[in-house]
Amino acid sequence: MKGIDKIYDFAIIGNGITAGIMKSMAESTKSKYVYFTNGKTIHNRKDPRSLALSTSTIKTLNTLGIELKSQKVKKMSIYEGGLGSIREKSKLVFDMKDNDGDYLSYIVKRDEILENLGKIVRNGHARKISDIVSIKKDNKKIFINMNNGEVISSKLLIFTDKLDNKFQKILKLSYREKHYDQHAIVATLLHEKSHKGEASQFFIKGGPFALLPLLSEKKKNLTSLIWTNPISTANKLIKSPQLIISRLNELCKNKLGLVEIIEGPKSFPLFKYTLSGNSDDRLIFAGDSIRSMHPLLGQAWNQAIRDLSYISDAFMESQRLATEVISVPSFRAYKRIRLIEGLGMVNASDLINNIYESDDSLLKGLRRNAMNIINKVDPVKKLLIKEASGGILKRPSLGKAFSVKKKND
Repeated sequence: MKGIDKIYDFAIIGNGITAGIMKSMAESTKSKYVYFTNGKTIHNRKDPRSLALSTSTIKTLNTLGIELKSQKVKKMSIYEGGLGSIREKSKLVFDMKDNDGDYLSYIVKRDEILENLGKIVRNGHARKISDIVSIKKDNKKIFINMNNGEVISSKLLIFTDKLDNKFQKILKLSYREKHYDQHAIVATLLHEKSHKGEASQFFIKGGPFALLPLLSEKKKNLTSLIWTNPISTANKLIKSPQLIISRLNELCKNKLGLVEIIEGPKSFPLFKYTLSGNSDDRLIFAGDSIRSMHPLLGQAWNQAIRDLSYISDAFMESQRLATEVISVPSFRAYKRIRLIEGLGMVNASDLINNIYESDDSLLKGLRRNAMNIINKVDPVKKLLIKEASGGILKRPSLGKAFSVKKKND
């Protein structure tokens, strides 16, 4: 093909956290890469949301040199209904002994991750997404044609954000989508009493109500609120922070003491989707480019890191064997296993949301009994926590890949 100006190991198309981690991985392995953005740097955004990160995700980030200020979760309580209600008897409680003494998760504000990525990821080799005209390929490379006539060649093309209509048309791909008639209300709370490192989730009519403990700042007690509501209810609540606080106190029986909203509230539409139609080995889809899910399990970004772990493992294996990335077993595993794992988490989130939205009396009884039974069976609780932490199945380790590379440098 004529006019090839640059040849890279990776070409990355996307913005935000997952793209930033992919760029950090490429730099740590001293790979040649180019990335395409919409013109915004990854560290100049403001987002009130917080993320519940698994132990394996935290270890991966630490290996990349990303040290985050996080609140360690020591206990997680899940209720049907609010505290003091008749339904409160239906509950599921996890603590550190259910995770072999490890913390259950780590709560981090999104801004904290973006800021740290901005410090360690270089901004060189950047191109604008809008300048891409077409994408072609042969048996060995992907060719990205730019509007100025430049042709950029890469062994792999990695997407980290949902494909817009332009790329869906270019790649002849589409999404299976479901839009929930729900919005998530997000806010940061300042409160009187300590949260003691406990995360809480209340399944109530309209949608789950979650409280994620945040790291204290200047001895101030902080918690992140994520509350799912029907769209019409969310639109009303977003205009009246005091109504949110009143409902919070009603559910929690003033567990946090006096409460004030210091950031937000903001609302975000909820939906799920999965990518369909991809069979090209040189096209890689990670994170939001391949799936989105209901946030009630808090697993979306942990799933994205698992995607990158497989990609990293395949790349390191190809270097070790001096062969093509797409030829190594771990790459085939990514294409096969991650699709199944990711789809499973999307469907599990959707199923749980549907179960708790249902007014069917039989289903209500079944879900309450299930919570109470699971709460009394320690092996099942440990299994659930281990899977959420990425520890049941033997998965590739992004950190392991980097440590091998560093020893060889």
